[in-house]
This record gives sequence, structure tokens and C-alpha cells, in this order.
Amino acid sequence: MCYGEPYQLLELVLGNRDLPKNDLGHTPLDDFRDFCTRTRCKEDELGPTAFAFVRVAYVTAALGRASFRRAVECNDRPPPDAAHMVPDELLQLFIVDGALPKNDLGHTPLDDFEHFCAYSGCNEGDLGQRAFAFVRLAYVTASLGHRGYRWAPLDDELAKARANVGMLLRDHPLGTTADIAEYCVLYWDGDELAGAHLSADQPGTVDEPFDADEVLPEIAEAVDDWLKSPVFTFRPSLLEWLKDAPPRDSAV
Repeated sequence: MCYGEPYQLLELVLGNRDLPKNDLGHTPLDDFRDFCTRTRCKEDELGPTAFAFVRVAYVTAALGRASFRRAVECNDRPPPDAAHMVPDELLQLFIVDGALPKNDLGHTPLDDFEHFCAYSGCNEGDLGQRAFAFVRLAYVTASLGHRGYRWAPLDDELAKARANVGMLLRDHPLGTTADIAEYCVLYWDGDELAGAHLSADQPGTVDEPFDADEVLPEIAEAVDDWLKSPVFTFRPSLLEWLKDAPPRDSAV
């Protein structure tokens, strides 16, 4: 169990793969080091556990694939006096017109940060106010400054499995899922293979999308087992979700 263990959580987020790189050749941990330099977030000041939560928050948010509706650039160097600002004051620099942007699920980075805290065990009572503020700032900074990190291409065997799952799904009505695991499904969105987690509170209902290529290496064994004995489910919630989704090439 990784709840409350930021070092193990980071390993879980990264899996067994090398970190992806963006167009600048930077990994999320490269950019995290830059974040620490710009904000004066220091391990010796926060303590190892608190600093580890800051790091895992940054990497988790950076690797997220939510596309925000309004472009908010926060990768430039902060203003001259930013080095003298506390984390919550720095956070206010990212809020435009009194609000943070929302992703396709209607969530702001702070909404997603609350979810991160719920599953990671990160809480202000344990870390202290200042350390927790740095964790929150790291998460929001990484979310808004998303730079298109890309995992390495799938290997040939997994790429073939991906193609086979997609081929089987295309023979079923839109809204059908390949039930790979209890809370993990793949589906054909009309253009390509995609994935989603199922809601723990509303059984059978799609809850949170994910990039199939991002997750496939972590569920390769489950996909292989599924291909030996495919199980499909038609989910009205997914069909409604697909109907409401914006065009793939629309501006955000």
C-alpha cells in the first residue's frame, strides 16, 4: 500500500519505464528541479517526506493528459519579487480573471489536487502549512505548464495487442468497452483506442479517461489475458460521454 508514502507513490506513477521527455528534451523531474530553483522549494527546509510529496505532486500533474480550455502560460521566469513570495502568493499568479481553467471533465487543477491528496495521503496536518502549500503550488504549476511529455513508443508485441483490441472493439457498437480489469476499460472512441477508469462509487460508469498508450505498458499482462478470452460491456454512460466530447481537433 502506497497511501501516505510519497517515495513509493512516485515509483508507482513512473512504473518501470524511463521518464518521458517533452519537445525540449526535459523530463518532468528536470522541470521539477527548475520549479524548485524558481520557487526556492528546498528539501532541507521542508523535510524529506514533505519534499517527496512536492516532487510526486509535480510529476503526477505533469504527466496528466487533461487539456485545459484556456491556455495559461506559467513556464516563464516569475517576476523579480517572486523569490520573496510565499507559495500561496505564487499560486495567485496563475489565477486568471478570478478563476483557474478547467479541463474536459470540468475540473480545475485545484480540484484534481484534492483528488491527488485523497489517494496519496498528502495532508496539511502531517506536512505543515508551508510544506503543504508547496505541494499544492507544485501540482498546479505542473498542470498549467503541461509541455506534452511523451512516453517511448510501444514495443512491437504490445503495439500488436493494441491493434487487436482496437479491431475487436470496432466490431461492436460505439459505447462498448473491453473490460481489461475491474476498474480499467478500453474503448473505441470513433477514431482510435482510448481508455477510462470506472467509478468506484457508481459501478459500471466511466469516470476518468486516460491515454491508452500511456497505460498499456502497465497493464500488458491483463491485456494479454483479455485477448485470450475477450469480455465486452455496452455502457450507456460511455456513449453519452462520447456524444458530449468536443471534436478531437477543436481548439481548447
